[in-house]
Amino acid sequence: MENAVFKIKLQGHFHDKESLRVEAYSTFDIAIATLQEFKEIEEELFSPVQGWGSPLEYSGLELNNDFERTVKVEDETGKFPLNADDASLWNVLLEELDVEFSIRQSLSDALLDWVDEDELTRLNGAENDFYESLTPPYVASNSPIQSQQELFMIKGFTDIFINEEGNTNETYQAYKESTSAYSSFPININTAPPHVIGALARLSNVNTDLIDEHLLGLDNEAGTEDDLYFGSIAESPFAGNAASQSLISVTAKIIKITVTITKGDSSFILTGIVDVTKKSEKDSSSIEGVFIAYPFTIIDLSENRNF
Repeated sequence: MENAVFKIKLQGHFHDKESLRVEAYSTFDIAIATLQEFKEIEEELFSPVQGWGSPLEYSGLELNNDFERTVKVEDETGKFPLNADDASLWNVLLEELDVEFSIRQSLSDALLDWVDEDELTRLNGAENDFYESLTPPYVASNSPIQSQQELFMIKGFTDIFINEEGNTNETYQAYKESTSAYSSFPININTAPPHVIGALARLSNVNTDLIDEHLLGLDNEAGTEDDLYFGSIAESPFAGNAASQSLISVTAKIIKITVTITKGDSSFILTGIVDVTKKSEKDSSSIEGVFIAYPFTIIDLSENRNF
């Protein structure tokens, strides 16, 4: 009898998991359709405050009440590119993260040595001879950074990311919120986190207060109805600033969609990275046996994995 009950519960678990998965992909498709509609109507995606940041609310669809669901839509274009290959840019971001001047150059040199293909060590950097001397030994990637966690492998970064108790600290949290392996220059100033805005403003000698005053609206609070966005660089404090022309934009290009579906004690997380500037070249499979021609290119799609 106990064995039979166990089998029934096990079958129910797998059934619930598959139903959660179906709901997750259906919800993901709603988010994609919302992005597509805003792109068609307004031609450009500037900021989630346009409405595409809340796809379930915007769609107005009646959904299955047996499930709880959340959708988080983030613009990766607003984040500092992890694969920026200019030490001076990294130094400015590290300064915004309150990293001490004495180690900023060492960190940026080590990071660039980690991704370049040669074995030439920069003045304050590290190549394979350093990493092979560690326990356990390993070698430099010599290729683009794939994830935020990869920086723990690079000389010096663990020291600034981990506190005395062995936990990640505020510097790491700020770094995590400010960077992306999927972004590249130019950075969307409409969605850039505070530390990234600070770095861009510092590079361009622009007052961050002028940016905040516009984006936050009259109440000076984020996430409220009067939030605004820049429709062009000419509208922003960066207008006419030669130093920033290759670094900033006002449009979103790479979008991260995170769908979480919950029923009882079970949950399913689906995360997609979407390039809204390119149409999909082939049909994408969201649910086994069902093929959907997505309007955008899906760069990465993962189930139950944290990026």
